[in-house]
Amino acid sequence: MQNWFSKGCAIAFLLLGLFVLALSHPHQTAYACTATSATNPGPPPIEFSIEDRVALAPLVLEGTVVARNHDLSAQVEVHRYFKGDGPAIMNGVRYGDGAMCQSPLFPGGPIIIFISEWRPGDYAVYYFNGVGTLPATEENIQQVIAAVGQQPIVPNATPTPTVSPSEPMPFDESGQTDLSGALEICLPSLLPILMGIVIVKRRASL
Repeated sequence: MQNWFSKGCAIAFLLLGLFVLALSHPHQTAYACTATSATNPGPPPIEFSIEDRVALAPLVLEGTVVARNHDLSAQVEVHRYFKGDGPAIMNGVRYGDGAMCQSPLFPGGPIIIFISEWRPGDYAVYYFNGVGTLPATEENIQQVIAAVGQQPIVPNATPTPTVSPSEPMPFDESGQTDLSGALEICLPSLLPILMGIVIVKRRASL
């Protein structure tokens, strides 16, 4: 009887703890993304200018979000890099969501995206007060270029190698080599045969 009573008390305390946690958790997250005001006191958020964002973000690019995955990542087609360099297609660029007070990436564009590479080949949006993008307006583009101090570059802008027309084709070279080799082998054996045929015909005519 005492064993059942102790088990019941343990279960009751466990349920009570879960209930208190469930009640307190929504209140904490409800104010996480709320702007500071008289009803929600706290330090005001830091204002980041375009110059600040360019200086802090390792990569700054203009691109289009072409697809989103189920693991809070997106595929980005890069039009040009303002700061840094990388691939023409970024696969699996990780982003936040509303629960983390971070704006997700949505398909469409072009937009300016601030990105960090937290390990080689793994990219994530670099957030400032929950925002990691800018509209790709001409004014914003010019401010980003001025902050970087150089013109943007296009990713993977390398020419495709082509075969020079002056070079002979490998098939022609091998064909010529095989024909000359065959003639060198056959000529010494053909001469005695031809001389024998001529001698036989002369004796037959006598």
